Amino acid sequence: MSKISETGTKLEELHPVVEQKSVKVEKLKPIFKRVNNGITSQEIISTYSKLITDYEKKEVVNFPVVYTIGAFSAKNYRCHRTGLFTSTCASFETSSGDHVAYRYLVDRVLGDGSYSEVYRCIDRKTETPVAVKILKHNMQIFDEEVQALTKISQLDPVGKSNCIRLLDHGKFRRHHYLVFEMMHCSLATYLDDVKNVSVQECGKMMRSILFALDFLHQHKIVHCDVKPDNILMSSSDPNNLKLADFGLATKDPTDVGDSILQTRHFRAPEIYFQGIITSATDMWSFGCVVAQMVLGKPLMAGRHYYDQLALIEQFFGLPPIPYYKRHLHFYGDYPKHCEKFYDSVTRKPFLRLEMIYHAANPKTGLPGSKTLKDVFPDPEQFVIVEFLSRCFKYEPAERILPTFALKHPLFFQEPNL
Repeated sequence: MSKISETGTKLEELHPVVEQKSVKVEKLKPIFKRVNNGITSQEIISTYSKLITDYEKKEVVNFPVVYTIGAFSAKNYRCHRTGLFTSTCASFETSSGDHVAYRYLVDRVLGDGSYSEVYRCIDRKTETPVAVKILKHNMQIFDEEVQALTKISQLDPVGKSNCIRLLDHGKFRRHHYLVFEMMHCSLATYLDDVKNVSVQECGKMMRSILFALDFLHQHKIVHCDVKPDNILMSSSDPNNLKLADFGLATKDPTDVGDSILQTRHFRAPEIYFQGIITSATDMWSFGCVVAQMVLGKPLMAGRHYYDQLALIEQFFGLPPIPYYKRHLHFYGDYPKHCEKFYDSVTRKPFLRLEMIYHAANPKTGLPGSKTLKDVFPDPEQFVIVEFLSRCFKYEPAERILPTFALKHPLFFQEPNL
């Protein structure tokens, strides 16, 4: 028979698998019994002390209610002996079958990045799958992301904004964690499989993200890292996408300063020129994502900082003189870069010498030598060329806003009658 705790919770409900005779823990089962109320930490220590480590016996008292203790065989002996759960690369040490905060049972890794790892877990309180993002040790972006997501939750309590929902957050074993609703996969993973989509499919799918950007724009929030990896898809509706990862989110407007934000292939010019971040910054990145979805690869895949700038100029020419005058501080810091853009006497733009220009990337053409029509020559793709031309403007104030983008032929859908 199964052991029953004083609160009526079966031991198997806290532990994945338990052999009644030897109290030996085996591999994690794919199906778990539902846990409604959990049991107290004191009961864990007094009744099930053989199933937790010495470290956990001291730690669990900080958790009034326990929903899972994980599989004993999944616990890292070295970490529990030393009390250090941070790897040499600052990541959180865990494995399938272990737990996070005595509530989330770790299933598998979903992905990792520069600042965190994301795990698929089972919330043993609600018995639902969730995505748990565990930040690397001493990452400073936790407070900013929680503040942004909390504000979004307050402004959109029913979750209609198409922004990912934050369910829980906290700190466990010196690492901050955030718990999100579980989605099917990222847009990046989807594109790895299908390579590219039609113009019509792109419009249907990205309309959801435009709703999210419009919501953020109305409430003066800039996501600042719009890219396929941060766009998540639902398994039930492939056209229902959600915007995720608000680790770099900031208020509108914000001075860039010396910060290098956004992923290079989706980075707006004002980030390079130390300008002002606004909602228009997200629209440049959004245009890059739309282009990649139809093209099957990044539109401007610079190999490094200056190469990315060279590719921007190749498509959209040199920055206009008023733009240059507002960013004198940038050119003052980089005099060689200034010479590449403007004549040192007349301050008029000129085409750089081929030898100098090709120092960035020999395959990159001269400023203005390529157009969007060269990349999207099909007449059916004219609508995407027209839309992208309204996203890719040096002047942020000239870029199309999400509100008006929703009415663009690429995304506009006739209401059902």
